[in-house]
Amino acid sequence: MKALKQLCTPRKSVFDVSKRDTVLNLTHLKANETRLKTATELARRDLSGSGFADSVVRHALFAAFKTAETEGTRDSITWLKTEVKDHATNRQGLIEVLDFLAALRQVTTMQHWHKDAKAAGLLAGALRNRQDNV
Repeated sequence: MKALKQLCTPRKSVFDVSKRDTVLNLTHLKANETRLKTATELARRDLSGSGFADSVVRHALFAAFKTAETEGTRDSITWLKTEVKDHATNRQGLIEVLDFLAALRQVTTMQHWHKDAKAAGLLAGALRNRQDNV
């Protein structure tokens, strides 16, 4: 499994001038025109299929949404155990993604993430403390 930092680093081809017409240029946007959707905004969208829908990131986002919605981790952990393929193997990756999402609480320009970031931190802690490898 690749490290989260490696997964979030853009390929060098993204910056290739010869491919500029195929790469989205966001430099013309003003602040707050584009932002990362919260786990709650994504909610149940894109949960089936392959690609993003089947990724550890998407599962972590949905579990954070469930934690924020229910204000507890039990349902989220149950969902992760039943829906994430090889959940025991992916446990550390889930924790890393949730820790990343939890850190969004500290970003002053991302106040819309506060509730979901708090939920992600709560869930990451619960996963760390579980004895049954989920």
